[in-house]
Amino acid sequence: MVAKEWRDARWKLAAAMVLTLLLVPSLAPYEEIVRLAQNVVTELPDGTQIPESQRLSTDPAEYAVQDMASLYGVGGVAILLPLAALLGVGLVSSEVGSGTILLLLSKPNGRTRALLTKYAVCAVTLLVAAIFGASLLTAGAAARGYPFEQFSLAGVMLSVLLLWLGALFVLGIALLASVVFRNLVSSVAATALVLYGVLSAAPQFLLSIFYAYQIRYTDARPGMERPGTVETFIQNSGLVRYWTSEEMFMGEGFAATSFLICLIAAGVPLLVALLLFHRKAY
Repeated sequence: MVAKEWRDARWKLAAAMVLTLLLVPSLAPYEEIVRLAQNVVTELPDGTQIPESQRLSTDPAEYAVQDMASLYGVGGVAILLPLAALLGVGLVSSEVGSGTILLLLSKPNGRTRALLTKYAVCAVTLLVAAIFGASLLTAGAAARGYPFEQFSLAGVMLSVLLLWLGALFVLGIALLASVVFRNLVSSVAATALVLYGVLSAAPQFLLSIFYAYQIRYTDARPGMERPGTVETFIQNSGLVRYWTSEEMFMGEGFAATSFLICLIAAGVPLLVALLLFHRKAY
């Protein structure tokens, strides 16, 4: 079963690796980083000083690692999210569509083991893609002359693990859709709708309701004051923001909250999928 799942997953992994290769030229040459670091803007056009905590570093080496962290975060999400969805949507529904689900369930392994084996192969594939991206990014940075005084190997490894955990949420949602629906098209559509709702639409909708309430019942105006507790909570409700941590990438801390949130988000759809798979008749 492992060999079969790997044959199905490897071409998707190869496509993700090709896309990752295309991202490497996005790294700015170190000479440009030095020039940018020497011209960091410290105030806005209206004369307002930018808080020190929000300024880019004027240390070129630290600036370069910030650039790496940003590219790994944005590129990692852009590549691993669709890869995870593609890996998961056909895990069960494709077996149902081809009629091989009965053969799969007739084996003595049991439903739990069969589903977890499929999931594990996809999870390992995502981990390989995340590691490949970090390795390629590091090699590209070295080729462009980046010094590594601020580079943290432990921070990069933890960032790989965090990004991988985030992608497992998408894999779990896709797997759940694959269990619920009997054909691949329905699984793809359901996965896309759920991910759009959870990752984008729901936070924006809640934020729009909060702003409407603010305007109607208070004197506050959106964007005119520092965000309050409720506004900050809604702004932070999008799961993707927890997939990466620039500070952790640079070795300046451990994103414990992000790890916990990503771990819970990855586990819930997997557990629901296992429960439904046990109860579903084929």
